[in-house]
Amino acid sequence: MTTEEHRKRKYHKSNCDATVRAIVEDALGRKVILVGKHAFEWSIILEKEGKLVITTFPNREKAVDTFNNKYRRK
Repeated sequence: MTTEEHRKRKYHKSNCDATVRAIVEDALGRKVILVGKHAFEWSIILEKEGKLVITTFPNREKAVDTFNNKYRRK
C-alpha cells in the first residue's frame, strides 16, 4: 500500500470519529461544545433549557470561526 492509499483510508469520512474539541460556558451560563470530525463535518452544540441545539458546518474553518466569535470572545 502506498502512502497516498494509506492516507485516503486513514482520513476517509467513514473512518473518522467526531471528537469534542472545546467546551466553554457562554455569557448566559449555557454550555457550548465544539465537535469535529477531522476535515469533514463540524458542529457547535448549545445546551439550552435542557435541550441541545446543534448547528452543523461543512468544514473546520467555518465552525471554529463561528465558535470563537460567538462564544469564546467576551
